[in-house]
Amino acid sequence: MSPPPRNETDIPRSGTDPPGGSVDAKQLLGQLRSTVDRARSLPMSSSAVIDRREVLGQIDALEAALGGASEVSERMFPGRDGVVADSRGHAERIIEEATRERDRLVSDSEVVRVGLQEVEQLRLAAQRDCEALRKKADEYVDGRLANLEVSLRKTLEAVTRGRDRLGGRSELDRLAGADDNADGHSDDNERSSLPD
Repeated sequence: MSPPPRNETDIPRSGTDPPGGSVDAKQLLGQLRSTVDRARSLPMSSSAVIDRREVLGQIDALEAALGGASEVSERMFPGRDGVVADSRGHAERIIEEATRERDRLVSDSEVVRVGLQEVEQLRLAAQRDCEALRKKADEYVDGRLANLEVSLRKTLEAVTRGRDRLGGRSELDRLAGADDNADGHSDDNERSSLPD
């Protein structure tokens, strides 16, 4: 037979109970476990027969103890809800600030990426401009050298003609001198062949 029903006043109090005479919730849970452990088992089953009033009384006592603990906690930490709200607000501000910083860093990264892209485009454009300028300069220099080559060829031809003329005169002079010498020798021969 089960023990007689107990109510909250039947529960023994420990010397370590919190102020106000309420029972420790841990102790009440221990008593509830003990009640279930002592319950009579049904044959060939894991079920047990327990006194409903006794268990409900212990559950009521446990609820009262937990409610009392909450009241004690509120008395000991009257601004607890405010502290929690402040902490929650502070955490939200930190998250917002971190989000802004992340967005700024992403934006900075995007600015750097776009900047690098523009620098590369400018470098390629400058390289194309340099190639075009060098090609134009090469064409200009080649044209000037071609003109100089034509001028030099004409000058060389004029020099060659002049030298040829000078060479022709020299030949004429030599021939003329040879004729004069031949004429002079023949005169001398003629004179030497004449009697005195």
